[in-house]
Amino acid sequence: MSENKHQMAVDLLQAHLGLSEEEALKQLGMGDEDSSVDEHIAQFQASLGKVEE
Repeated sequence: MSENKHQMAVDLLQAHLGLSEEEALKQLGMGDEDSSVDEHIAQFQASLGKVEE
C-alpha cells in the first residue's frame, strides 16, 4: 500500500534524475529497511559502550 502512496515520487526521481527504482526508494528513505534497522541498532549499541567506559 505505501508503495502506491509514494509511486509518484519514485517516478519523478526516476524520470528527472535517471535513478533506478531501488535508488529512488533509497533517496526517499524507503530502501533496504532491514539494513537501516541493523545500522541504527549498531549505532545505539556503540553509544552505550561509550557511556559505560
